Amino acid sequence: MKPGEIYYVDFHYAPPLQDEFENRPALIITVDAGLAVAVGLKITRSGPTNDYPRRIKVERWRDAGLASESYVQVDALATLFTTGVYKYVGKMHSIDFRKVLREFK
Repeated sequence: MKPGEIYYVDFHYAPPLQDEFENRPALIITVDAGLAVAVGLKITRSGPTNDYPRRIKVERWRDAGLASESYVQVDALATLFTTGVYKYVGKMHSIDFRKVLREFK
């Protein structure tokens, strides 16, 4: 698991539905090998809205292995154990990845 890669992960909903989740693609933005954890950002097909204005369009979504036009939601994080089993989707193009990192910071 490396920064820039995309995997399917479980994203839990906010309370009161925190016990429910949806399996969806996530962009890995950082990995801490010492702790065996990574941080991923949710990827969605929906563009920015009033409720979710921090969605960054993935221009090269096909090259990244995504099935449709997609957006990275920079305020929706998942912490993953790098020892887990996750389905690999692809690798985000470096131009798109840098755009996401600039918005995330």
